[in-house]
Amino acid sequence: MVILALVPVNWLRLWLQGEIPPSATLLQAVIGVALCWGIAGALGFFLVVSARGIRIRKAREQQALVRLQEQPLTPMVPRQALVRPGEVAYAAVEAGLREVHTVGYETETAGTSHPQLFGVGTNHHSNATSMAVNEALIVATGELVVTDERVIFAGDHKSFALPLDALVNISAYTNGFTLSDGRATHTVVIADPYQHTVFRITLQKALQAVGMR
Repeated sequence: MVILALVPVNWLRLWLQGEIPPSATLLQAVIGVALCWGIAGALGFFLVVSARGIRIRKAREQQALVRLQEQPLTPMVPRQALVRPGEVAYAAVEAGLREVHTVGYETETAGTSHPQLFGVGTNHHSNATSMAVNEALIVATGELVVTDERVIFAGDHKSFALPLDALVNISAYTNGFTLSDGRATHTVVIADPYQHTVFRITLQKALQAVGMR
């Protein structure tokens, strides 16, 4: 704090830009250069540590996915979703429920012109058509769970549950899944790639256990 007090803020800004103020004393110039190098060093250290932490986390996640793929499913306890007595949960990931909703309307006008007899005047006719504008929106966020009986989404605004043996269509995307039992179709978004893979592997193994896939 004492060192910072010796260096005006505006001068520090100039030093960070690579410019030494002409009115700076030798001591202030030395302190300014030292501060700039210290800030650069701290930033570089932070980036190195962050990159190393990301590599370690990615390696641990990869090892966990290998274990999940090779070993039997392990029971766990969901944080939000409620399971029935005797029902066993195997995985729970953070997800969002996406639905298509009408967010507005656009009006298109089409007109035609017809000249009158003998070229005197012109009749104009126009038709206005209103078209709905639809967008895919996240309507709820919550927990997506795979159990030995169902896929459960416990959201803050909406929830659903689909029996595994009733699923007739499963579409996988890079950031989510669409699940359908023939009567209802739900699209869930899983932003984290690791959790996306956990859900995919667990769902596949749970379906195999009930003889679906």
